[in-house]
Amino acid sequence: MELQLLAQAVRRSFVLIVTCVVLGAALGTAAWRLLPAGYEASAVLVMDSTAVTVPGQAPFAGDPERYVTGELESLQSFSAATAAAQLLDPSPTARQVLSDLRLSHVTGSDVVTVTAAADSPADAVALANAVVDSYVDRRAEAAQSALDGQRAALQDQAGELTDRLADEALSPSLASALQTQYAQVASDLAELSLPGAVRDATRVADGAREAAAVRPVSLPLSVLGAAALCGLVALLVAVTRAVRRPRVAGEWRVEELTGRPVEAVFRRAGRRPGRGVAPATRLVALMEPVEPEDSPLVISVCDAGAARGRSAVVSALASRLAAEGRRVVAVTPRRPGDRPLVPQAELAVHGDRGWQSGTVGTGVTVFSHPEPGELTAEDFVKALPDWSNGADVVLVDAGSLLDSTFAGAAVRASGRAVLVVPVGDQVEADLRLAVDVLATMPGTRQHVVVTTP
Repeated sequence: MELQLLAQAVRRSFVLIVTCVVLGAALGTAAWRLLPAGYEASAVLVMDSTAVTVPGQAPFAGDPERYVTGELESLQSFSAATAAAQLLDPSPTARQVLSDLRLSHVTGSDVVTVTAAADSPADAVALANAVVDSYVDRRAEAAQSALDGQRAALQDQAGELTDRLADEALSPSLASALQTQYAQVASDLAELSLPGAVRDATRVADGAREAAAVRPVSLPLSVLGAAALCGLVALLVAVTRAVRRPRVAGEWRVEELTGRPVEAVFRRAGRRPGRGVAPATRLVALMEPVEPEDSPLVISVCDAGAARGRSAVVSALASRLAAEGRRVVAVTPRRPGDRPLVPQAELAVHGDRGWQSGTVGTGVTVFSHPEPGELTAEDFVKALPDWSNGADVVLVDAGSLLDSTFAGAAVRASGRAVLVVPVGDQVEADLRLAVDVLATMPGTRQHVVVTTP
């Protein structure tokens, strides 16, 4: 039931929903263009996992991935952010640097991309370069500091040995030992002066040169999100309208409301030649009198205010009755939206009550009225004898039982009444009222048919 109600709401408000979705997409595009744009710039670091930053240190022999991961943590430390901030003018706080920084690393590589965000392109480029430059500088300074520290310690040790060797009171054995120590210290100092004492290939592979504009959300996400939101709002409006004035959802609902079985279903009646032949044949068979009647059979086709499909049912019944050899008089007042059996140009004035007549096919005489809104029950009663003259069946397109006394008079005077219910268009409350009206006419055999969209 809920799905049927939803489908009914979508069908009834399809144009509204589509319009809201298109409008939402346009608003999403406009909102994306109006969103404040930020800027991002990226610099690329290459990290050397085999670096020797302390003289005598053994190169890292573990998983290079672990080394790079550890250095990423170092890059995001408070001290690293402070060092980067000192290279900028004006200098931001370390927390601001960390909040505007994003690091990315492809597993298995020693390349790290440092991306900085800022409100202007120049600030983004400056921040990205400050982070990578300060990182490389800090590594170089740490290695140089370690080298200078070891050199100073060895130089102090060499000075002490020189002073002791200058003492003439030294025994030959002690002097020999001190000479050996001095030679070792001198050798260590010489090794510190060699190019390979410290080595680090960590470098800035590609500095930031320009920044790209970015927005908080992407254009597709903004467009789709706004379109979906507006479509949802339109759907809620459509469902609310459908709940307040629900339409008949299907044949089963027609049978529930009328208390009668649906005797024929006209699917897309009148849109394709021959489509209504089968249901019209079935309906004619069900309306056949049990015993022959002296007077013409009067059949009224009516509805409960939702006019779609009624005129097509009349047309199909008239064609079927004529095909069976009946002399048919079809009374079809020209209502807006109805498809006439006979074009207006082919109708001739008949009598003095405004009726016009013409013929269609073989055995079908059509009576039409150019102003159906003014027809009353008296008009029907006065015209019925004229229509019945020489006819086997008088088929009346009575219109809405709820809006016309002409329709009520036609049903009362008829031997058969066909109530047409267009599924999806018929308001349930109106159908209940029409059923109540028909209940006051027990002398008329009633038939219920439906038309589908």
